[in-house]
Amino acid sequence: MDPSNQPQQLSRAQKRKLKKNQRDKKAREEAIVNPESKTGQKFLQKQQRYNERREEKLKEEKASIKRKISWETEEDEKAKLKEEIKTVEAKIVAANTEAKRFKACSDDASQPFPAERVQIKPIVQTLSQGHLSQQQEDQIEEIWQFSTDNDILAEEFSIPVTGHDFKTIKLDKQHSGWLNDTIVDFYLQLIASQSSNTKVFAFPTIFHRTLIDRYEDALKFGRRRNDLHHYELYLIPILLDNHWTILYFKPDLTTIGHYNSLTNHGPDSKPIIDRALKYFKAMFEKRGRKWIEPAIDNRQVPQQNNGSDCGVFCCYFARCLASNKDIDVLPIQIGLFRKQIAFEIVSKTLIQKLF
Repeated sequence: MDPSNQPQQLSRAQKRKLKKNQRDKKAREEAIVNPESKTGQKFLQKQQRYNERREEKLKEEKASIKRKISWETEEDEKAKLKEEIKTVEAKIVAANTEAKRFKACSDDASQPFPAERVQIKPIVQTLSQGHLSQQQEDQIEEIWQFSTDNDILAEEFSIPVTGHDFKTIKLDKQHSGWLNDTIVDFYLQLIASQSSNTKVFAFPTIFHRTLIDRYEDALKFGRRRNDLHHYELYLIPILLDNHWTILYFKPDLTTIGHYNSLTNHGPDSKPIIDRALKYFKAMFEKRGRKWIEPAIDNRQVPQQNNGSDCGVFCCYFARCLASNKDIDVLPIQIGLFRKQIAFEIVSKTLIQKLF
């Protein structure tokens, strides 16, 4: 018998690999057909953990490339490394998305099984759609890197923004990306001051807490302002349980709404809207403006996919409301909007482009 026609003997390592592949294939089939079974759950959770580990490794790779950029002196090499970062960022988004999809399927059997892998190319294209130039992005990165906590980076509306405040916009391994009240206050005042189409009044972040705890004091707010009842859009940023949301009121359109980028975990809208309605009705009637009971805007707004983006979504919603733009944004674009907020604050100028 010709030796070449004899079946090739597998090594022990090859046999183990073959058995593992067969087990994984059966487990995958079980997860598709019966995700609630023990085997199905084990497979889904294993895939979730794999993608979470992959995401962490990619974040380390991104940090390593950033260090190389800081050392590099050749502009051409810097440009190549920056393009490399975009690809790694796209892979991070893909790994994060896949981990969440497997978790969703594990938690709820009615969710579709993640049969198709997330494609990298469309994510890279989206990441290239930011509204900042490379020079502007580099400026923000330098400020984040070299500013001290006590540096005053911007001051307007009687609100100084320090290096500490500014770094709350940054989201990476060392920074949570959770916007503090100074950033939200400054940005909403920037919107109000530079809105050309709509007359906007942005309440300070402390106002909603006053409205809840000391209603009579809230009624005294702005009592020296003769025009407080003449605005077309009122914005009230809300911080409850470490989560930012925003309430808006458009008296001319008789519409009020509460936008929450995390509806499954955020505060109940009804008591927030009820208290705001009580305030606006009392304020308008006291100042002689006709009161018409507004309709409640219950639309579903875009949702965040992490625990850090609520403040950025809050600012994005405010921008859309002030510019009468449809609210339509992807979580990946919110990451780009972070840098836009940072640049707009240090330049004290809104970029007239939104996602």
